[in-house]
Amino acid sequence: MSDLRTVLRDMSALYIMIGIVSLITLLVPLYFGELPSTEIDGFTPLLITSAVFFLLGVPLYILFKNADPANFKSAMVTAALGWLTISVIGSLPFLLMPYNVNTFAVMDSLSAFFESMSGWTGTGLTMIDDEALLPYTL
Repeated sequence: MSDLRTVLRDMSALYIMIGIVSLITLLVPLYFGELPSTEIDGFTPLLITSAVFFLLGVPLYILFKNADPANFKSAMVTAALGWLTISVIGSLPFLLMPYNVNTFAVMDSLSAFFESMSGWTGTGLTMIDDEALLPYTL
């Protein structure tokens, strides 16, 4: 049980840090004018994604802030679960925004997850046929 508490505390720190970074990305739709009142809304999906990170991270941190220090096993579990859950949450903008500014097509969940995972690992946009049709926010 102590390892679970440690993993949840460490996951909460990841979520909070990524929530902060996600807030910085809100500057992109502001700069390019992809706001809720426009045809392509890039602001709301990023705000929702950031909110999800905070809504998971803050309560978990409050509940488990006094957990035991991490050991090798809990660190490995945190890393594995972190990659998985961060990629799942990171797929929200791909699910909520059209990836084609002409047809307003939205990605299916598996493609969005794959795209999110490739973004977090640095391999880039792998499911997009024509990058010129992407909104600036994506």
